[in-house]
Amino acid sequence: MKNFLSVLCIWIMTSCGTTQTVSSEVETFINTQNFTVIKPEKWHAFKSHGYVSYTPLSMDDNPFQNSVSVFQFQLTNDQSFEEFVQVRINETNNSRTIIKQESYSEKNRLGTIYIHNLESTFQGHINKEFSVYFQHNGNYYNYNYSSLKNLYKKHHDDAMAILESIAFI
Repeated sequence: MKNFLSVLCIWIMTSCGTTQTVSSEVETFINTQNFTVIKPEKWHAFKSHGYVSYTPLSMDDNPFQNSVSVFQFQLTNDQSFEEFVQVRINETNNSRTIIKQESYSEKNRLGTIYIHNLESTFQGHINKEFSVYFQHNGNYYNYNYSSLKNLYKKHHDDAMAILESIAFI
């Protein structure tokens, strides 16, 4: 019994440390961004490929089944915004099996934005994405709401609230 309690205490201490490290890593990413977002109640942030994403799913689920990401691109060459967006859309199309898609531009509070809506298949699942490209002070950004098709509508309004909450510092 004593050994069990010792192992349990060690496990609890290391688990808490891991959670704190992940949380502090996410907080560090959030604090270094030049923009803010407001996440809906019951959504949480997680680290994803070098940026922060948000999901309404529990930590036990795969957060990529329904998530929002907003990030600034680190540009490596001098392209116009329009050229950059077209390259990104082409890269997206080449990395997925597209079922249907549409892309268009419009003006809103972020300026001229480019929207890329698509449905694709991946590992036997149908995914929906709503991607918005926008620029601010010469920097290029992407907002992406990506979800399994069956979860898309359920969390759509919250995902759009994140888009509407984007503010630059």
